[in-house]
Amino acid sequence: MSLSALDPGTAMSKPQLRRAIQVRERVVEACRLVESRQKVRGVHIVTRRTPEGEELRQYQEFAAEHHVNLSVDNHGMISIRPRALEEA
Repeated sequence: MSLSALDPGTAMSKPQLRRAIQVRERVVEACRLVESRQKVRGVHIVTRRTPEGEELRQYQEFAAEHHVNLSVDNHGMISIRPRALEEA
């Protein structure tokens, strides 16, 4: 995942940038895991802040590509679950 995928309008320190990249990598890997394993009923990722804007749209795109559902609560919890049979 390239650094250019990050929102260029947001000033971030190196540790913040590193955390943002790590969360994206975890979201992509969780989407792959939930898609590929029927026994996995869901993966939850806890972040320090709630993703929004372009970051959230990217996570939703990852989920759509892997045919899974992604939801985010107001406390920074990202939940990834398999789609229901009717949705798939």
